[in-house]
Amino acid sequence: QEERRAAAKGEKERPQSFPLDVRLDPATHSLWVRGTVSRLPCPDGRGWYLNRRFVVDTLSGGSAGAAAAFDTAAAPPPYVSASRPLRRCAGDSAFIAYHGTMADTVDGVNTIAPGLVELASYAAWYPFDPAAQRFTWELRVSLPAALRLLTNGRVVADSQIGATRVVHVRSQGP
Repeated sequence: QEERRAAAKGEKERPQSFPLDVRLDPATHSLWVRGTVSRLPCPDGRGWYLNRRFVVDTLSGGSAGAAAAFDTAAAPPPYVSASRPLRRCAGDSAFIAYHGTMADTVDGVNTIAPGLVELASYAAWYPFDPAAQRFTWELRVSLPAALRLLTNGRVVADSQIGATRVVHVRSQGP
């Protein structure tokens, strides 16, 4: 409804937003993510999508009291075979914390492994709406200091604390 009102006034639609803290441990093929996702509607009445192997630790906001669970009977959206919808609507924004492992490759290329971490959108490693045309993201990624982070975003900060490297990157636009 808000987007319809904005369109009627000639305003641009606000893009979805993903400011997330990501911790990677290639030795155990694991990742932990926490942050706020916004502008995530319930695309097909089911909710939004995430890698079906992950565990949602916390999801707050939107439908109070509703638990987050994967709809395991649902088909994945096109090009994102690893995902399934979460049966919970987030509404305008929600805090989410989740974790999981990616020991095998997703669609032949995405993995978390010693020496290589490759995560593209079709690995479903972050919550998403497959119909989204515009979104922004901001990541603070903690990874072993020996690894490099390659991204199409802009590096805001890059620091090292002991054996851990923390890289803060931001999308360059929706």
